Amino acid sequence: MIIPVNDEWRINSDEYQWITQQKKVAGKNSKNPGEITWENKTYHMTLTNCADSLKRRLIRLSEGEGLADLLKAVEIADKSLSQALTHINEGIKQ
Repeated sequence: MIIPVNDEWRINSDEYQWITQQKKVAGKNSKNPGEITWENKTYHMTLTNCADSLKRRLIRLSEGEGLADLLKAVEIADKSLSQALTHINEGIKQ
């Protein structure tokens, strides 16, 4: 199962774990310039732990300064994950 979170991140799974993945675009000097691949970053036993880990990473990687920017980063991370997981939940119910 693949759960897109935003343009750069997604959550993937296999039969054993949940995986956070970051988008990688091959550079102009690579064999296939512009090719998009997904790099595994972290591995988790539960979707909840995976989503929590990705949320913390998104917040830490935000480029803001100060409390207001931190709160905005938290809001954006919450919204991205909430939308992604709600979309999956709605698909499961159907």
